[in-house]
Amino acid sequence: MGDFNLKIRAISSQCSKCVGNFGLGLRYERGERFMQFADENNMVVVNSLFQHHPRRLFTWTSPGGRTKNQIDYILIRSRWRTSILNAHTLPGADCGSDHELVIAKMRLMLKAAADNEKFTTAIERSWKDWTVVNHTEAIPDMLWNKAKQLIQNAVTESSPKRSETRKRQHWMMDSTLALIEERRLKRAAGADIRELNQPSANIQVCCRYQASVLILTYFTYMTYHLTRKPISVVKSILHQNCSALPPRPGLTAADDQWCNWAPFNTDDANTLLGALDSAFLFSYAGAMFISGMIAERVDLRYFLSFGMLFSAILCYLFGLAKTFNIHDISYYIIVQACAGIAQTTGWPGTVAIVGKWFGNSKKGLIFGIWNSHTSLGNILGTVMAAEYVESDWALSFVYPALVMGIVGFLVFLFLAAEPRCVGLTVERPMPSREARRSVDEEEPSQVIVGDQTASLRPNRHSANSPPYQEEEPSESSALLGRSRSHTGAVSLSRAMLIPGVIEFSLSLFFAKLVSYTFLYWLPLYIKSSTSLTPRQSGEVSTAFDVGGVLGAIVAGLLSDVVGCPGIVCTVFYFLCAPTLLFYQWWGATSYYLNIGLLVIAGVLVNGPYALITTAVSAELGTHSSLSGDSQALATVTAIIDGTGSIGAAVGPLLAGVVSSAGSWSHVFYMLIICDYMALVFLIRIVKSEVQKIRQNRRLASPRLVRIE
Repeated sequence: MGDFNLKIRAISSQCSKCVGNFGLGLRYERGERFMQFADENNMVVVNSLFQHHPRRLFTWTSPGGRTKNQIDYILIRSRWRTSILNAHTLPGADCGSDHELVIAKMRLMLKAAADNEKFTTAIERSWKDWTVVNHTEAIPDMLWNKAKQLIQNAVTESSPKRSETRKRQHWMMDSTLALIEERRLKRAAGADIRELNQPSANIQVCCRYQASVLILTYFTYMTYHLTRKPISVVKSILHQNCSALPPRPGLTAADDQWCNWAPFNTDDANTLLGALDSAFLFSYAGAMFISGMIAERVDLRYFLSFGMLFSAILCYLFGLAKTFNIHDISYYIIVQACAGIAQTTGWPGTVAIVGKWFGNSKKGLIFGIWNSHTSLGNILGTVMAAEYVESDWALSFVYPALVMGIVGFLVFLFLAAEPRCVGLTVERPMPSREARRSVDEEEPSQVIVGDQTASLRPNRHSANSPPYQEEEPSESSALLGRSRSHTGAVSLSRAMLIPGVIEFSLSLFFAKLVSYTFLYWLPLYIKSSTSLTPRQSGEVSTAFDVGGVLGAIVAGLLSDVVGCPGIVCTVFYFLCAPTLLFYQWWGATSYYLNIGLLVIAGVLVNGPYALITTAVSAELGTHSSLSGDSQALATVTAIIDGTGSIGAAVGPLLAGVVSSAGSWSHVFYMLIICDYMALVFLIRIVKSEVQKIRQNRRLASPRLVRIE
């Protein structure tokens, strides 16, 4: 701020971002140079932004009192432009000058002051060396250099300089961090604002694409579950207890199936309904392995959008059976089997896309929140189906199909399947020298000699080993590098050999068996064990999905904090079994107790299920044993989810058979046994994770060697 002796009134759109529309006078050459300076330094002229009377704008009156000029200005960085509330002159103010006083009013949100206790302690310790200097004989320059050195040492000790960019956000991908580091280095080198603007713009582009991908894939898979859920709600109207309903005129007392929809108007209706679920789930499980390999070799945007289109059509065809009075069981089984095949496009595609956009970041919390689309889709599917189940159950399928078709069209138009599709690259950052050195370093030791303690750390560069050298790129290494980083798809057998894939797949088999049994049979169980109507039963069953949302988030967060997904899943499995037993005993005694136990059961059932199918699958899909192949995400996801889908197919089928042959109590005993089986298959993973924790603790605590 000050007297610049020039005029800058905006006469064109040039530099409009650094000057307002309310300046005085005409701009000449000096004003143009001033505007160029403001533009290069990303600054804005504050007292040209606000409209005032001319007497509140001019700052100096020329000799003779005839011409009033605006030649004094206040400049501020553009990032603080929105903080300026007003700017004007105060004519007549006594400021000891022939210029008028210019003031600006601004509002700032100040951060809390950092704790300076460390710096105070460090400066006191460093200042003790000041007494060594002879102040009377020392040269002033020497005293100044000594004081400056002491202060710099205290600052370095209390807050050491970061050598590289820290990853502060879980959602940041590696290329975003590289851009942040590039911008930091340019700023440290004294680059001007124009050089800094390009990395900043690239960072914003990366973050916007990440947000759009996360939102689109979220609603994409939400619609997949939106079209799966109606069948579980409509079951209660396809076959129900007709004796509780007022009979139609002309019906005989012997006809106790008059209210049911053929072919489900027989005593073995539960078995037929279970066959519908099995037709969907077995075809889903079988096609999942093939779908994952196809997803590796085609454009995922087309893969998802066409899969959603076919899924919507098949959901619509199931509802048309009511409109056209179709009563052939083969029609329903064929539609369900084809729908299962079409639905396999959803999970490998969405997980692969999210995994590619979020690189090697911690995915537990991200996927935990993102995986709530499953429960949200179940909730919305239940609500939409329950709205029309008693009036016209065909609409319970038509409206979810319509929503899925619309979202599929949006995916086809706007989804960016991977960063390179929009000109971005996801580079895996090379480990720093400190990180590389720490890998080879042995456990530190402390040697105590008398009262003195020294920390010894063995040097990995012995006399017989050459020092570390950066690998020089050559023509052959460049060709090999391109070959190793080639994005070709991996085979199914190679993906199965990744450590942990088989264990988590078998665990998910039983976890998904439990989850999908609840998904398909919970509304019917609630209706049979309580006095609620089909619509109320469907609405109460959404409490299980609400718990699933919370469970996915909690499991993902714990996995990020602990770093051991196997242990997290084991704890959830261990607590799940007694919760299911409590729900079977006391769930029907009270409406609110039913909802509360369902929420807890949803947390414990869907927590590990969501963690394994998302974060664990994405981590295993980028395992170090792949040696650079980045196209294993969809294949690994298909293996794990496909194995789990076999359990999802077996579960509802067994539930239908067990409930018909015995009672619902036997169904819950079956689910508890499956829950413990899921725990058993993770024992080896848990054992290795416990060993890893112990090893980290041992490395963190130094050995003590006393020498007398």
